[in-house]
Amino acid sequence: MGDDDQSIYSFKHAYPDGIREWKKLNGGCADFAMTDCYRCPTTIVQMANALIACNSNRETKNLNEINKNGSGEVIITQLTSPEKEAEWIATKVEQLLAKNIHPSEIIILVQRRKAGRRILNALKDEKVPSKSYYDESQLDGESAQRRFALFKLLLNSDDPVALRYLIGVGAATFRAGPYSRLRAHCEHSGDAPWQALEKLSGGTLSLKNVGTLIKSFEEIRVELEELSEVQSDLSDFIDAIFPAEDLEIEELRELALDVVENCKTPKELLQAMMDEITQPDVPPTVEEVRVMSLHKSKGLSSPYVFVAACVQGVLPQMPDADTAKAEAEANLEEARRLFFVVLLV
Repeated sequence: MGDDDQSIYSFKHAYPDGIREWKKLNGGCADFAMTDCYRCPTTIVQMANALIACNSNRETKNLNEINKNGSGEVIITQLTSPEKEAEWIATKVEQLLAKNIHPSEIIILVQRRKAGRRILNALKDEKVPSKSYYDESQLDGESAQRRFALFKLLLNSDDPVALRYLIGVGAATFRAGPYSRLRAHCEHSGDAPWQALEKLSGGTLSLKNVGTLIKSFEEIRVELEELSEVQSDLSDFIDAIFPAEDLEIEELRELALDVVENCKTPKELLQAMMDEITQPDVPPTVEEVRVMSLHKSKGLSSPYVFVAACVQGVLPQMPDADTAKAEAEANLEEARRLFFVVLLV
C-alpha cells in the first residue's frame, strides 16, 4: 500500500462518506471495482463463485480469474474418523516441509477448537513447528464465565470483579441493591467485600436486607472449598473446575487441557489460560504452521491451506429443530459467505 493508498484508507475510516469527500477534495479520482482475483488459482476462483452464487441475498457479481495464476491444486479427501484426518493432515504437512516449504506458508482451518487441538497434537507428535490461534469463544456463555470467575476467586479471594460477578450472576438485578449496602459498609469500615461477607456469614456483622448475598456467598465458599481439596493434582483440578459433562464449557476445558502440560500449579494454569484468551491477533510474521478457526483466517493469505472437518452439521452447522426457516436460511447464507472468504485465503 503506497502513501496515497494509505491516505485514502485513513480518510475512509475518519469520515462516513470518505471516498465521496476525498473526490471532492482531490479531483480526477475514479472508482475501480475490485473484481479481478490476482492471488488465487483459477480453480479456487471458480469454486468461490459457484459457492456464493447459491446465496439469493447478494448483488450478482463474480470474481474474475487471472489465467497466469494457473489452475492450482485442490484435493478433497474423505477419511473414516477425525483421528485419521488429523494423521493425514500431519503427513501432508510433513511432505510439504520436506520440499522446503516454510511452515509459515501453511494454514490449517478447522471451525471447532476440539478438532483443532487434535490436529495440533498430531503435528506436534511429528515434531512439526505449529501454533494454535483459538481465542474467540472460550468464555462465551454464563457457565464458562462463572467457572472462570471461580478459578480466579480460588486463587485470590480479594478479586473484586470475580466476587461481584459470582455474587450477582443468576439474579435479575444482579443483586444490585444488597451489594450496594455491602459496598457502603466496606467503604466505611475498610473491610474487603470477602471479609465483610465472611463476617455476615459468621454472624459477627449485621446488615439489613443482604440475606440473598449471604446465601450466594456461602454456596460459592462451598464450591471453593471443594476445589481447594484437589489443587495438588492439576488433572483432578481441571476435571473438578471444568467438568467434561458440562458441554457449555467444552472450549474452556479444552483450553485448560491444551496448556496444562507446561504448568505445575493452578496459578500457572490460570496464567497460561489468560495468555491464550487475551493473545493478540495472528502476527504478520510467523515461523510455525498455523491452526485456527475459519473466522480467524479473514485477511490472511497462504499458498497451502487445509480446511478440516468439512462435515454436514459441523460446517455448516445444522440449525436447531425449532429454528425458524428464515433464520435457518440466513445462517446458511452467512456460512457460505464465511467459506467464500476461506476459499480465497
